[in-house]
Amino acid sequence: MKSRFPLWLLVLLPVASFAADAPSNLGLGLRQLVENYQTDQAQFQQQMSAATVQADTAANRVMVNVHLDGTRTLADVRADLEGLGLEIVSVDSTWRKGVISAWLPIAQANAAAQLTGVRSVMLAPKPRLRVGSVTAESSVVEHTDVVNKPGNFSSQGILGAGISVGIISDSYDTAAGTPNASAGVLSGDLPGTGNPDGYSTPVVVLSDGSSSDTDEGRGMAEIAHDIAPAAKICFADVGPSQTSFASSIRSLRTNAQTQCDIIADDVYFPDEPFFSDGPISQAIDDVVTTPSNMLAGKKVVYFSAAGNEGNSGYSSDIHLVSAAAGKASAVGTLNFTATSPPPATYTQGFHNFNPGGSTRIWTKVTTDSSGTATVVLQWDDPFDTGTVTTDYDFLVFNGTTGNYIASKSSTDDNIANGEPIEMSDLAANTTYYLVIGLSAYSPSPATHLRLISVTGASISGPDITYSAATIFGHPTAVSANAVGAYNYNNGPDTIANYNSGATNPPPGPYRPQLEDFSSNGGNITIYFDKFGNRLATPSVRQKPEFCAADGVDTTFRGS
Repeated sequence: MKSRFPLWLLVLLPVASFAADAPSNLGLGLRQLVENYQTDQAQFQQQMSAATVQADTAANRVMVNVHLDGTRTLADVRADLEGLGLEIVSVDSTWRKGVISAWLPIAQANAAAQLTGVRSVMLAPKPRLRVGSVTAESSVVEHTDVVNKPGNFSSQGILGAGISVGIISDSYDTAAGTPNASAGVLSGDLPGTGNPDGYSTPVVVLSDGSSSDTDEGRGMAEIAHDIAPAAKICFADVGPSQTSFASSIRSLRTNAQTQCDIIADDVYFPDEPFFSDGPISQAIDDVVTTPSNMLAGKKVVYFSAAGNEGNSGYSSDIHLVSAAAGKASAVGTLNFTATSPPPATYTQGFHNFNPGGSTRIWTKVTTDSSGTATVVLQWDDPFDTGTVTTDYDFLVFNGTTGNYIASKSSTDDNIANGEPIEMSDLAANTTYYLVIGLSAYSPSPATHLRLISVTGASISGPDITYSAATIFGHPTAVSANAVGAYNYNNGPDTIANYNSGATNPPPGPYRPQLEDFSSNGGNITIYFDKFGNRLATPSVRQKPEFCAADGVDTTFRGS
């Protein structure tokens, strides 16, 4: 094992003793964060408070995913990371050569990135929810209230007895400012000791979140209990990374307390792959398809929220124009100087957003008022295999002045960090020009691009169209059932819209109408197998498989 740098000496080193440039295998904003830590504390503090960063500001540390290259054992790399002061949160030995999620002291980022056996160290973005004495209206809309009634289908009704339902979300019973789960049990909205209807089997909680979470998982449990009141309900929190999410999926199947038949989630990570199956997708495939002699427990049926990205996407093959031609086309719109943006970010040219007409290397977008829009650009290279061929950069310009905004741009060295992704947080109610530059020499660059605002905060513009599918990540797994959202209470005034020509539309308040925020579906093309090898014939998956009622009430959420 390599000798470790003494921690006491690191405490004594001044910030100026660090190298001016952080290692190129730091990604998703970590390289910029480390450089700001060394040179610009104001920018560093601002970035630590960004919407996507999981930060412990008191200790100057952030949540990261450390991807291994296979030259050393996972145990040895883990030991070295712990020796540098990293707090290990979760480990996935099944993803590529292994990935370790951990709290990383910023002062140790360079040392961690340079450890033998480490391919890259990437910021781990925050998990995001797919977010909406009562009974959930979904039980009425989906007619489970009828199925549950004795005499209709059996002497006791079909109540879900013998079925174990697993739920993954942020938390179950930890959120500050909400009633405790015990209140839901006593009111009959959750199973457990004291439930007035006799459903006394308590919810099994394998792991839970923190007081800063929302207890979204308990809301999901109340809905599951309304629909199948005799079913056993189990919960595991998503944790801080894709690694911890994948672990929760497998645990709900394999743990002797749960042994789930069904698992559902309403959570995702902004850095999940668009063109391949990531660690969460592979965990879903494991629990759905793997025989019990290889993975404990029963085969699972898996459901995942399709997403809240609505119409906030762009998809295209690359249409490359030279750096000179691109800059010439931007005169009067974008302000290029000798150093801004850095010429290395577009040395090999730009993507042309208008291939059928005059060259246009920008797309103009406006964010909505709902919050930060986290915009992700990906292309068809494999994640974490060491074989990324193409280094695209995501350049952001002010939508009024045309000036380059370095702090909003994403310019990772994708070949060095091994991940084909760039990500930027755009402010609400703001207009930007977005530009895609080709920076590294790529004789045959990856040719398929997707750009999605992945937070539910939407972007709009002339190139943002309904033709671009915005479902991404684990809901696109071949073994996952992606579920879109429809308004459960589309009232009588709009029934005629669904009965064109009818003179007497049927009465009743319940008619489905797709929510405008539900992610666009379509054919999702996956270019790589589970090992990151390019498929001879891409896998095309039609998503979503289902839609279900949205906006229903629970005892502490909804109205």
